[in-house]
Amino acid sequence: MIHIHMEKCYVGIKLPQSFRDDYLEIQAEIKHLIPGAELDDPDWAHVTLFYLGTQSDPHLTEISQTLSSNLKYLKPPEIKFLGIDFFVPQDPKVIFLKLEQTPTLMELNQKLVKILSEYNFPENSFVPHITIARTRDNDSIRLARINEDIIYKIGSNINFDTTINEIELRGRDPDKNYNRFIFQKFILS
Repeated sequence: MIHIHMEKCYVGIKLPQSFRDDYLEIQAEIKHLIPGAELDDPDWAHVTLFYLGTQSDPHLTEISQTLSSNLKYLKPPEIKFLGIDFFVPQDPKVIFLKLEQTPTLMELNQKLVKILSEYNFPENSFVPHITIARTRDNDSIRLARINEDIIYKIGSNINFDTTINEIELRGRDPDKNYNRFIFQKFILS
């Protein structure tokens, strides 16, 4: 039997392929304004629907079974891009794509909170977003503050709206240099 242990485990929506070019363009503009920004890997860009933390093999199997039996009748969520934002503008360490709290996206999040809360504490509030970059050093944080108005305007010409039919159970394997992997995919109908 293979023992699986996953850290930073979550249920999420992968960055839609149809939005990838826009995402990369936005990242390039952010990197131009803030050279020290650490860009997120576009292959792993996602919306975290429910954070699960560290999970062991038995729990991952239970979580997977719970998701399989509870998600098949949910409507696929609609994703709408609203713009670029910071979690804490006074201390802009995370720059992200802000998504609208569409009814179907919020319904999916609430369903996950209900069925998975025994595996981790649900976050206080769900902020639908896709991280673009992080600023960790003081120069990058200062540049983010200086360029805040310009950053908010990046992507203002982008109109992105789609429905998502697939969510994933993802995480990192601490036994394999924290390589990221997808534990299971789920189709919403």
